[in-house]
This record gives sequence, C-alpha cells and structure tokens, in this order.
Amino acid sequence: MKTNQFKISDDEIKKVVFLKERYRTVFYPDQLTKKDLQDLKKIPTNDCTYSTKELFTSILLKYSKLYGKNFEGPLNQLKLFEERNTEANHRDHICHLFRVWGIGQILYKNGFSEFIPKFKVDETEEEHEANFDFIWCLATLYHDVGYATYSKAKGEKHGDIGAKILLDCLNEFTRITGQAWTSHATLAVNAIRHHDDEDQIDMKKDPWSTLLIIGDELQEFGRNIQVPGKIVRAEIHEMEIFLDLTTIPPEMHVNMQYPRNQPTSRNDIDAETSEKMKKLNELFEKRIHNLTIQVDCLIV
Repeated sequence: MKTNQFKISDDEIKKVVFLKERYRTVFYPDQLTKKDLQDLKKIPTNDCTYSTKELFTSILLKYSKLYGKNFEGPLNQLKLFEERNTEANHRDHICHLFRVWGIGQILYKNGFSEFIPKFKVDETEEEHEANFDFIWCLATLYHDVGYATYSKAKGEKHGDIGAKILLDCLNEFTRITGQAWTSHATLAVNAIRHHDDEDQIDMKKDPWSTLLIIGDELQEFGRNIQVPGKIVRAEIHEMEIFLDLTTIPPEMHVNMQYPRNQPTSRNDIDAETSEKMKKLNELFEKRIHNLTIQVDCLIV
C-alpha cells in the first residue's frame, strides 16, 4: 500500500468494533455480547452521554481483558474526575478514549501498519495486528487517566502521571499473578508519557507515540470547541485523510469537516476552526519528525 484515501467518522469508529467481532477467531471470558453491539449501533453521532461513556469504557475494558490487563481502578478515578468537572468549557475524556482507539485502528488498517515494526522476523500479518491491538488498547485506554490526580500547579504533566499509573498496574499484576508482563507493554507506557510533552518524536523510531499524538489531537467527535467568551458546540462531521507513503518523508493530509448547519453563528465556527487548523499544523510540525502532516478545517 503506497497511497490511500479514506474517511474517519463516528460511525466508522463504531464500525471497527462490528468488524472485529464479525471476524473474531480468538475468544475470551466476558467478551462483547450481542446486546453490547446493539447498544453501540444505537448511539447517535457525536454522543457523549453517561450511558455512552459507560458502554465505550466497557468495550475497551473487555478488549483489554483479552490480554489480561484490564485495570478498572484508574478509569473509575477518571470518571469521578469527569463528574466533578462541571464547567461549561470542560472537554470529555471518557468517550474520547474509545474514539482515539478507533482512529488509531482505522489509521493502522489504511497504511500506518507500514510504520509499525515487526517483533520477530517471521511474524505473520495476524500476529502483527494482534501485537498492535494489545499495545494500542493499553495506550489509548489509559492515556488520560493522569488527569484524575495530576497537579498542573506543580508543573506535572498528565502523561507522566498516566504512564506511572499504568506501570504501577502492570507491576501489581505481576505481583498478584506471578506472570511477567511483556516488554510490548512498555511501548504503551512510553507513548502515554510522551503524548503530552514537548519533545519531538521521530515517527520511524517511535511510531506508537506518534500515533497517539495524532489520534489524541485529531479526535474531536463529541467534544466542545472553545471560543473566547463563549462555548461553541461545533460538531465535526468526518475527517477525510490522504496518506502518501511514496514520499520522503511520508505525507498525511487531513480535512476536518464541520457541517455548515450548526447550533451557533457561523462567525464563531469560522474563527474556531481557523484557530484549530493553525494550532494543529504548528503542533504536528513541532512534535513529529519523519512524517509531514497538513490539516485543513473546512465548513461544508
């Protein structure tokens, strides 16, 4: 696969789960039920209600249970943090976890698998995808749990705290079960640590942190966007992505599309999407090396 054009939407993210369950060959205790899939299908686009948060986290916890690494404690703390934050400008971090997971899955299927190195020379395509699923599930499920306990006033970063929380959970898992956790998990810990710092990440050397930064920054489904003095609920419709692996470095062009029909004035949306585009392009240029990313925010 050298070039690819594809779309990411809330519906496409949910479709990732449907396809995984349709073609599942590895089964596990307490796996997704038919009711889980029916409930997922009913969730409206951009929804972020309590029941949706519960279902999204339940799905990821069940997937992490496949690998024996489902740590509910940190997620429960994050849920309490979300419940306590009732300010109008607070942005969701629960549904966000699931949607970042889905964005990464779609990117992997559409070319990013080329960036993920094999763990062994004779690794099959199925083994490669299974390794990706494990690391990516850990990285996305726990990447924001540090928000619940970090202190911005003390100069702490939620990524550092989140990485330590996951590492502590893994060590506790080993203490209780006697089973050593694999070195694969350190890639998830590392990605969580780096996703909100200011260091430049080389995509060739650390595709996991690169992918988490991209997914975390592009994920706007079901989240408020902010305009000074106002809170604007601008619902993103979808992202259209063109990935070109023939160039050096590879290039990724993202069109973030916002519907023209919004529950607020277009002037506010114009201002915010313009600022969003500027912020993302500056961030990707500063933080990611060996992958060129260009973002356009469009009102369609």
